[in-house]
Amino acid sequence: MSSAIRESLLAAADAVFADVAPTKWAARANATRTFKIFQDVRAVLAGGLGRPIYSEELARQVGVSVRSLHDAIQRHTGMSLHRYLRLRRLWLVRKHLLEGGADSIKACALAFGFWHLGDFSASYRLQFGEPPSETLARSRRS
Repeated sequence: MSSAIRESLLAAADAVFADVAPTKWAARANATRTFKIFQDVRAVLAGGLGRPIYSEELARQVGVSVRSLHDAIQRHTGMSLHRYLRLRRLWLVRKHLLEGGADSIKACALAFGFWHLGDFSASYRLQFGEPPSETLARSRRS
């Protein structure tokens, strides 16, 4: 639970400073190195589809610092590391709900690292255009 809280706070901090901090440094970054890091991140994430992965654990698995992860993700996706990981977790929840494997939305959200359910529900609706309850109901009708 503390990892999920920490990730949420870091994502909020990223959002606050996203428009303030200039990103011209990204154009000068070592493209080969950051692309390799990005590829390694995607490989690690593909191997852990059933559980949330947080920045420190991901950095440890890829063998770089959290800052290097952030720089590589920023360069290749245009978003912060924490936003990228949060979107990935949202997509995992959606996939799980669509498969009909969830007993409840709450259990599914908690399983993928969302500890604030109101924030989760708002983010889900914003991302997918429907509340998670609609997704689950549709999967159960199928």
